[in-house]
Amino acid sequence: MVNGFRTTAQVLPQDSLALVAFYNSTDGAHWYNNTNWLSTRVGLWEGIAIVGNRVQTLALGNNNVAGTIPVEFCDLSGLEYIYLNKNQLTGNLPSCIGNAVSINSIDLSDNALSGAFPSVFATAMPHLADIWISNNQYTDFPDLAGVAELSNLHVEGNNLTFEDIVPNTLIPNLGYVYSPQTTIIQSGPDVILSVFDPFTLQVTIGGTNNTYQWQATFQNITDNSHVSGATSSVLYNNGARVADAGFYSCLVSNPGAPLLTIRVVSSRVEVTDNRLPQSLPLPVDTSVYCGIDSIIFPSASNVLLPLSYQALSNGFIASNEIFYPYSPGVSSVRVFNDGDTTHLPLDETIAISVLTHQSIPSFSIENDLPIYEGEELTLTVQDITGVIYSWTTPDFQNEQTSSITRSAGSPLLEGVYKVRISEGTCLYDSLRITVSLSVDSNIVIYELITPNGDGDNETFYIKNIEALPSVHVTIFNVWHQVLYNKDSYKNDWDGGGLPVGTYYYLVKVEEWDKEYKGNLYIKR
Repeated sequence: MVNGFRTTAQVLPQDSLALVAFYNSTDGAHWYNNTNWLSTRVGLWEGIAIVGNRVQTLALGNNNVAGTIPVEFCDLSGLEYIYLNKNQLTGNLPSCIGNAVSINSIDLSDNALSGAFPSVFATAMPHLADIWISNNQYTDFPDLAGVAELSNLHVEGNNLTFEDIVPNTLIPNLGYVYSPQTTIIQSGPDVILSVFDPFTLQVTIGGTNNTYQWQATFQNITDNSHVSGATSSVLYNNGARVADAGFYSCLVSNPGAPLLTIRVVSSRVEVTDNRLPQSLPLPVDTSVYCGIDSIIFPSASNVLLPLSYQALSNGFIASNEIFYPYSPGVSSVRVFNDGDTTHLPLDETIAISVLTHQSIPSFSIENDLPIYEGEELTLTVQDITGVIYSWTTPDFQNEQTSSITRSAGSPLLEGVYKVRISEGTCLYDSLRITVSLSVDSNIVIYELITPNGDGDNETFYIKNIEALPSVHVTIFNVWHQVLYNKDSYKNDWDGGGLPVGTYYYLVKVEEWDKEYKGNLYIKR
């Protein structure tokens, strides 16, 4: 900061009187440093430098200078350097500051100055090089394109808009800082609506070629979220929903000032839903027999709005109100509509008890696995009168019996066997097991666990491992996640509470340096 040189020469009376007025207007008695003010020659006052008989420099930055700048300040027409940053100045510079035609540098940053920055800076100061007015409350700033020597311009942290910012971006070789600017508050009265009422919000901000993106902080969203399609200064909503309630603001940008986005705060929108409820008369009896019965739901609610139906087990949505159950147990059907401008939406789930004509049979596979070369394969499920069995086998047969047999010489003995058990159109159960041949008679791996307390297949059993010092067993699910892992296995794993289904095993016999892999079926 160039302060010129100090002198004790007597200044013009107008300069000394202007400084006294400035001292009194800005609470000089409480400045952090007011050494010699009003008590000795002006040239010895803190922060003052004079050249000849004129005050050249006023440097009182960060000095608790508080208050307004008086009009007498304009009598300091010889000023070249003004440094009043980091104080508590309010109001504005008087427009007659243009009397000081030799101003080279002015720093008013970090105060609370407001209004329009004097336009005289654009025309009356040919030697103006630096302006700092950052972090004030200015709402208007002139076009300084005609100031030939301007090299630094800092205006960030004010209430300026693009009509103030963009013109000065065209000044060549200018150290120009203009972003950010403070949020503009334009919020009017709250907008209070009933659901489906239209509403319009608008922001007004200076600048041409501005671009807009509305945002809202809705009731169920913590951060500002873009309002889809709202990209003009006016936001239109043709019919408010409850979800549209929130606090609205608009982000404004301009291609002429690419580093700046200004947030303009608009109104709070409140949407009240006073629509009438609707209800669904439930069927008298929600118990049906699987495969032969159906339920007819109402085609409309008590306010005669059409309904849709969704069977929750398969996601199918239909407008047909007839529901056909396809498996025993409890089925759920969602009945719903979107409501209208008078009535609230309806969304109910109805539980249906789907019964069978006889008790649901317990199915099991009554065959020891694995199958060794030279053995016959027999797979059997419980034989019940009236139940339909449908097998799918590796040799592409489709047999309709409860038991199937494959001779030892069958070329396609290995593979996946599936049986579908149903009564009419009602599916009871579906079983699946993978059969593989074993050529090693040293151990036998039984690929079925039925931990039901009957003494058969209660654990994952590997025959002839009792004398082996180290048998390592790992059980996986279909996603290859390890569910059980055991060294020195003792034929004592009962499935560990795993649900019915097919799993995979890996058995390592270190003594023989062998591994055995296969499928394990758990049936409870």
